[in-house]
Amino acid sequence: MSLFFRDFILGKDHYIGSHSEYKRAMLLGQLTVISIIIPVIYMFIDLSISGFDAPVIQYLLAIAVSLFTLWLIRQGKVIAGIITQLVMANALVFYFAFISTNISANYLFFIANAIGGFALFGYRYRYMALVFVALSVTLFFISYGGYLLQPKNGSIYVMINFCFVVLASVLAIYFLLNLNHHSERLATEKNDQLLKVNAELDRFVYSASHDLRAPLSSLLGLIEISSRAKTLEEINTYLAMMRARVQQLDEFIGEIIDYSRNARLDPVLQPIALATLVDEAMDALRFMEGAGRMKFINEVPAAMLVKTDPARLRVVLNNLLNNSVKYSDVNKAESFVRVSAVAEGNTIVISVTDNGIGISAEHLPKIFSMFYRASEKSKGSGLGLFIARETMERLKGTITLQSQLEKGCTFTLRLPQA
Repeated sequence: MSLFFRDFILGKDHYIGSHSEYKRAMLLGQLTVISIIIPVIYMFIDLSISGFDAPVIQYLLAIAVSLFTLWLIRQGKVIAGIITQLVMANALVFYFAFISTNISANYLFFIANAIGGFALFGYRYRYMALVFVALSVTLFFISYGGYLLQPKNGSIYVMINFCFVVLASVLAIYFLLNLNHHSERLATEKNDQLLKVNAELDRFVYSASHDLRAPLSSLLGLIEISSRAKTLEEINTYLAMMRARVQQLDEFIGEIIDYSRNARLDPVLQPIALATLVDEAMDALRFMEGAGRMKFINEVPAAMLVKTDPARLRVVLNNLLNNSVKYSDVNKAESFVRVSAVAEGNTIVISVTDNGIGISAEHLPKIFSMFYRASEKSKGSGLGLFIARETMERLKGTITLQSQLEKGCTFTLRLPQA
């Protein structure tokens, strides 16, 4: 039965993805059906009492407008249907309330129109709902004004009671809509986050299994070859190659740990001297392969304090500086990496600039993706910049890249400050 009613209101092949939009369309359809049934009942009652002198045309008009509203719903034009139905309902109630000598039985429909309008428009269109609440209240006062020309005991109390009931009802509906809106928003965000995590997990398992096995397979091959070595020089060569594979594996495991910590732990914000943190990150790379020919330049003001999670910012800086060393241009007379920082309002802007080999324009849109490598010559796992971006997001900041091939890279970090 419910499926039949749903198909009757929305149409058999009409699908609404959003749960709240679906509920709004169904509520409008149900109220529209009621708006057809009530005029039909009143029309038969009036015809039985007054015969052909009964005001049938008003009822037929209300039925026709409601049928048009049903057509709009089936066309997917729900908001247009809401506006049409509310205009008709307010106009019809106003007509009967204005001409009635006993308005106490009619003004209740203004309350129903105000509450129904707020429920139909929902939180997203709440300002439009307020317009129709104001319309219902205004029409009530206009129609009730005609009644006050014939004073009766208690008339002022009816107006006060009407205003109180409308206000209390609208506030209650708004509270429920607001609560439902934020609950649905949180559920949507959690669902989107879960989809993202699942997609990243699938890719992570696939790529990580390859990046973990590759150095181990290489090690097994080198061990097999070194067992047949005949000179000390050959053995030392193979040992150096083994050391490189182990370091590669160690770096990859470290990146996995950084990614796991960033995903699981909440940021711990505290004031830190940014220049000191940059010095520590640079010192940690002094003995890295290729660092000997690099010039490390720290231009961060010594007095600059940044409120952030130092462990997370250190991970980002380590990744960026590490890349500058890995992808330095050996054909240039001098290689450098420079870190600078400025305050822009409530934001600290950190720039990490090098004159390395750079990145071509076609790779820039994907450079922060998980396991993305800009070329086959890439020495890393493809996790470093992905972790840097994820870490900056956890710090409520951003990271962007400007680069030209053979010119170098400039990474810009923007950290909000309370």
